[in-house]
Amino acid sequence: MTAPSFEKFLFLSVDLTAFEETDLLGTGMAHKCLARVRAACGDEVVTALLEAHRAARDDAAADAGSHARARSTGICSTGRCATGSSATNGSARWPAM
Repeated sequence: MTAPSFEKFLFLSVDLTAFEETDLLGTGMAHKCLARVRAACGDEVVTALLEAHRAARDDAAADAGSHARARSTGICSTGRCATGSSATNGSARWPAM
């Protein structure tokens, strides 16, 4: 299995945290953050999450409401993601930068 893509992780982080890409890169912690997520979840889960996010972003290009729907149903419907009130605030469970 190929390691999860840092670029895809960065795109997901932008959507989950609402920080700009430059802000996330500017901290110097983005690579460490991906390493923490990989260590906690494993490459298979992280890769599946990143691919679901990419698919949601692709769908959003055609339908403005589809990205939000895909995030709430497609990405977190696998049972591998946190659920509950903190799951709606992605930054609450996302590694601190």
